[in-house]
Amino acid sequence: MQTKTNYTFATSGTGLWGCEAERTVTITGFTVARVDAEEAESWGVAEGSVAHVSVEHDSTWDVYTDDGFEKAARAVTGIADLCFTEQGMQEDGLASME
Repeated sequence: MQTKTNYTFATSGTGLWGCEAERTVTITGFTVARVDAEEAESWGVAEGSVAHVSVEHDSTWDVYTDDGFEKAARAVTGIADLCFTEQGMQEDGLASME
């Protein structure tokens, strides 16, 4: 299910890919994909667990690994242990997280 939001914050500049500190970014929405019964049995995890989170934003992919972005995404989604997936899955305007 997709959730729309409008959450603006400043990046911390701690990322590995050139995102500078104090860049203003707005998270505009997110989608949480959850594990279904078949996947739960196959993967050995609980049904309903978070499988993937897509976080829509108004910046470039280099927000990847920025602590400020990760903290904001956790606040918006309510998922306390949310973190980025691998670098190759990041896009301008869309962060791949789990």
